Amino acid sequence: MEQECCKHGQPAPRDILRALGESQGGTGRHKCAVCAYAEGYRAGFEAGLRAARATARQAQTGKVARGE
Repeated sequence: MEQECCKHGQPAPRDILRALGESQGGTGRHKCAVCAYAEGYRAGFEAGLRAARATARQAQTGKVARGE
């Protein structure tokens, strides 16, 4: 997968960037699509780690849900 880097040094997959709209404008919004992708990817990855750690803690204490 080809990567593209922005002027801030953040990488993102080129095919995903090409599918994005031109602007998401507004105050407080990312002006750089690559930085927005990188921040979203990082946030999703960290959320996955937190969920995995919580599940591991539950498994160690025997409090894992049995899907009932």
